[in-house]
Amino acid sequence: MDVFVPLFLIAALAGAVRGFTGFGTALVFVPIASGIVPPWQAVIILYIIDSVTTLPLVPAAVRKCTWREVAPLCVGATITVPIGAYFLLTVDPTALRWALGALALGSVGILASGWRYRSLPGSLVSAAVGASSGFLGGLCSFWGPPIAIFWLGGQSRAETVRANIIVFLAAMSCVAGITFAVHGLFEIHVVVLSLLLMPIYGCTVWVGTKLFPYASEAVFRRVAYV
Repeated sequence: MDVFVPLFLIAALAGAVRGFTGFGTALVFVPIASGIVPPWQAVIILYIIDSVTTLPLVPAAVRKCTWREVAPLCVGATITVPIGAYFLLTVDPTALRWALGALALGSVGILASGWRYRSLPGSLVSAAVGASSGFLGGLCSFWGPPIAIFWLGGQSRAETVRANIIVFLAAMSCVAGITFAVHGLFEIHVVVLSLLLMPIYGCTVWVGTKLFPYASEAVFRRVAYV
């Protein structure tokens, strides 16, 4: 219970964030959960509960996303996910916990500062952004910050940005799943703990999704940054 209760509360908050913004779950869940369980277990728990419970978000997002923006990022990220996973398994856990905290705070700081990539992106720039997202995704499930900085700086409507992010994360969950399975990270006790956390996470994702339509463009962006 010393492990389950705090993870339960963290999963509830992370799910609400995921449902509303389409990203940001790892920034909430992984740094805090890594103080309760080893970092690689926090990453696997989040992977399992997020991949399964957010599947209902994908069909609608596929119809609304802009594939010419999503595809180059997927290519770049696919290459670097295994590299990030290698560092997840080889870096000292204590050092990694501090690094995760610093990455989370740094990502939030950049998002809140208002700095964005505002030029018209080419395929190479998109692939580079995808590569950085893939490395951070394999390392600590921090897929969201690079692509959020990239897409929130454009002129796309919030609905399109959200759909792009959901589709990108869904595609990358397939790549990450294969990578984690190759390394044998789906240990039974971690899978069982994930299944116990899944209902609350799924419920709060649903709540966040229901709240999204009521947010204006300005409110959506402010909440996403927070």
